[in-house]
Amino acid sequence: MTTGGRMRRAATVGTATLVALTTLLAGCIDGSASTKPPSTPTPTAPSSSPTPEPQTLRFSVYGGRQAVRAYRDIADSYEADHPGVRIVLQPHSDAAAAAEDALADLSTPDPDAASPSGSSPAASAGTTPTPSSPTKALTPSSPTKALTPPDVFLLDQHYLPDLVSTGRLHPLDDELEDKGVEFGDDYQRVALTAFSAESALQCMPFEMSPTVLFVNTRLVRFFRLLDEGIEPPDENGAWRFEDFAATARLVAQESTRPGFRAVYLPRDADLLQALMRTAGGDIVDQGEDPSQLSLDSDAGREALTAYLELARDRSTSLSDRQALRVAPAKRFAQGRLAFLFGTRADVPALRASGVPFDVVSVPRVGKSKATAAAISGLCVDADSPVRDAAVDFVAHAVSETSLTRAARSGALVPASLDVVNSAAFAQRARRPHTVAPFIEGQKRAVLLPYSLAWRQAETRIEELMGRLAAGTQRDLEPELDRLLPAIDEESKAWFDQADTKTGDG
Repeated sequence: MTTGGRMRRAATVGTATLVALTTLLAGCIDGSASTKPPSTPTPTAPSSSPTPEPQTLRFSVYGGRQAVRAYRDIADSYEADHPGVRIVLQPHSDAAAAAEDALADLSTPDPDAASPSGSSPAASAGTTPTPSSPTKALTPSSPTKALTPPDVFLLDQHYLPDLVSTGRLHPLDDELEDKGVEFGDDYQRVALTAFSAESALQCMPFEMSPTVLFVNTRLVRFFRLLDEGIEPPDENGAWRFEDFAATARLVAQESTRPGFRAVYLPRDADLLQALMRTAGGDIVDQGEDPSQLSLDSDAGREALTAYLELARDRSTSLSDRQALRVAPAKRFAQGRLAFLFGTRADVPALRASGVPFDVVSVPRVGKSKATAAAISGLCVDADSPVRDAAVDFVAHAVSETSLTRAARSGALVPASLDVVNSAAFAQRARRPHTVAPFIEGQKRAVLLPYSLAWRQAETRIEELMGRLAAGTQRDLEPELDRLLPAIDEESKAWFDQADTKTGDG
């Protein structure tokens, strides 16, 4: 950790310092004449360099079938260019499973592992490793040795503070810049900042998939809304929450299908943060080093009221119990839901279902525009025995050619602005026909609070959202008056405890 102990996110990624690694050893060859008879010539050393030892690189990823196939294609292309490297893909079902496995492996020291430089990478970076407890039990391959950690792993931004706390992430900005990776105008600053901490780029942004609102275009006829006094989305898919709620109620009223509902509002702290941003506030008192939640604020009350008034409308919105019985994405694909909050990861399944759909942006409560985003990055284990190859593979994976492969999957939104604005991502002949909400969403994505306490805070916020959404028989305002100040006050202890763990206490 840096002096002062508290983990801090770097606001920007600076220009790398060029490090000269040009120390070579020169040998002398004895040129004296041989005294042996001509019939027994002296063997000569081979003039070519010895063949490098084969290397195995473990690459941990997560996502649906199309996303994993894109990662496999990127790995295959690297292997084709580097015959001495074999990449073993380790797929996981979701971001949480991938992060928890990486955290468990990196938090348990491997006595056989050695830094490629011969010294502790954490020490050379000026940090002190602070192992954190694994979030799930390890299943060691032997009684004394942990599972072999991945050399490169895909990480969701929610888990960066946990992985930084292990002291095992290898900062990437200097080496990637030396390899020609450009961080300037080609990447959204939010994506770079999301994976920056301890004044360095800890992981290289790979995907930045904004939350959008999928619309069943057979059920929702936007051209009719003006006649009903409802403002439809603009040409970029931007929309006011009150118009979205009115449209959802109109669609629900007109449907005669049993069990039909217009929308499910997910219990999602990231979505709530975005709604609060549109109302001119934020979910914490300060994004950098937060000390408490700010739900009991004008923006918090305005966003929660708009959200909960629609979520509590049982004629229009699915309850949590109904959503558990049949997932909202499946209902939408079946034509039993008019709106679906989701990301690009939902697109392949929706295409396969045949449902007619398009996308609009997350509706705004106030005047500002904001959305949540699933941001993933490629990280390298500082203790990897093939660390140089791992960094080189990351540079390959974020090249325009590789990210174009990712875009063509239909399931990923590359963090590269050039690629996300290309035909490979737009896929004009396929649904969704509108891509502006994805592109604009990258610009409007909110930066998550950076703290070891944030995932605990998210859990409590989402529990609160579910509790309030279920309370259809209770007046909302007294509930907010009672619960919001209490959770804000309670959150002070979570963030204070996180500061203590990182040395600020």
